[in-house]
Amino acid sequence: MELTLVQRGSGTRFVGDHIAPFESLDVVLIGANVPHYWRGLHHSTGYALQWRFEANHPFWQFPESQSLKPLWPQTAHGIRFTGKTATTIVTLIENIAHSSSLERLSHFIQLLHHLAKSPKRDQQRLSTRPFDLASVQIHQPAIERVIRHVLKNFRDPIPLKQVLKLANMSRATFARQFPKHAGKTFSAFVNQVRLESVCRDLTTTTETITNIAFSNGFNNLSSFNRMFRKVLKCSPKDYRLNIAAKD
Repeated sequence: MELTLVQRGSGTRFVGDHIAPFESLDVVLIGANVPHYWRGLHHSTGYALQWRFEANHPFWQFPESQSLKPLWPQTAHGIRFTGKTATTIVTLIENIAHSSSLERLSHFIQLLHHLAKSPKRDQQRLSTRPFDLASVQIHQPAIERVIRHVLKNFRDPIPLKQVLKLANMSRATFARQFPKHAGKTFSAFVNQVRLESVCRDLTTTTETITNIAFSNGFNNLSSFNRMFRKVLKCSPKDYRLNIAAKD
């Protein structure tokens, strides 16, 4: 499992089928074998704390550890912590980083305690469905290559033939495996990455909507507008105006 803390920086967070922008402070707990990727962490600061407690681990023999049982299955979705829980987690992770021996273990146990008792209002489930890639890890490196390729080249055309060659898979195998790792079809994933970039450009630039759409890989304005409305429940113009009104 992994607890990731971004204290400074921003970018895009991928956890299971979840894709969304993030800004510091960002605290996320990720279960074992859940696919995840942080994009745009240049010049960022933070910590990543990892541990492994399998079902037969002696840790679960302690009666006190049972308080974690309700939280553990939820980590297969990825959980973002906010509010007072996030603030407490920051302090405890910093204590762990600057401690050693039994003192470090003590801070870690305190951290688990605060995760277990965190109120629901401080927990945001990220992925819409749970993930556990333990049984399909043989294909994970290939899918990761494809995802990194998409993140690097989403502004350009991405032919499926090129992707299949990169993954070294047949069309049928790729069509089965990609949703298992990314939570959606390949085309839906590409479109979501492009839409995420469009939303970022709508809020951070004064470029026209047409230019933004085409510069982010959409080559048909009418289909772009339909897709944007379907996913964001508003037009690109209204999205930009709503964000500006909030600021």
